[in-house]
Amino acid sequence: MNLFATMCGFSARWMLASVSLVLSAHAHETWLLPSGPALAGRPLTLQLTSSMAFPKLDYALQPARVPAANLRLSGVTTELKLIKRGAHALDIKATPASPGVATAWVALPEKFISLSAAKVGEYFDEIDAQAEIREAWKKQPSPKQWREFYRKSAKAVFVVKAAGGETAVAASDNSWREPVGEDLELIPLTHLATFASGNAFVISVMRNGQPVPQFSLSLARHGAKPARTKTDDKGEATFVLDGSGPWLIYGTSLKPATRANAEWESEFATLTLTPSPQNALKH
Repeated sequence: MNLFATMCGFSARWMLASVSLVLSAHAHETWLLPSGPALAGRPLTLQLTSSMAFPKLDYALQPARVPAANLRLSGVTTELKLIKRGAHALDIKATPASPGVATAWVALPEKFISLSAAKVGEYFDEIDAQAEIREAWKKQPSPKQWREFYRKSAKAVFVVKAAGGETAVAASDNSWREPVGEDLELIPLTHLATFASGNAFVISVMRNGQPVPQFSLSLARHGAKPARTKTDDKGEATFVLDGSGPWLIYGTSLKPATRANAEWESEFATLTLTPSPQNALKH
């Protein structure tokens, strides 16, 4: 079974039924994304999926894998409890109470995976592993083994418009740029409600409340080649976001394990950004 299937929890039966699908190790992410425009007071579906190609929906996680989902809007956090597994995504229901910039997030429990030595190099390339991690693996005595505990978190930041369709965001509300409390977290620093496509968008990376310098981040958008950059000494990175969105930003933290039954520990974090359509510039 390949790495994508193992990390997402695919069954052997599903794999046998999908032999025509060619998947490469770690070439996937798990993200959370609104299924359509968000309007205040109207029901909204947030879709959680693991997929090879953003924003295509692919694999729906089991509801048991999501112990909690939350929505924060105008500084008020609401727990989202209506969760149902669809064909290609886990559907999480929400009703934003007011216009603004909303933040929704989920954190998945820790899981274990083992890799063959032949897959490790591919994994390193996918996550842009740091030189010291590659060197530590290189120096590991034979027979080499890769045992890893990993955790995933997914966050969506999106504009909620008034019921009439207009964008009305309180200038005093900056809750969208505040951490939600994940161990590894991607935080937008640019206001999404006033952002126009083609401009620079700034992201902060925090681990346990502290900035993470020289952290590798990737950017994906439908129809565009992925881009990659690193955070600066303040733990901040800048992408130029073209097109109308949505965009996916993601990164992985990998480090030696501090436990006896594994060699490695990792954290996968994703952030989707869905702007107000009226702010998108045509290219």
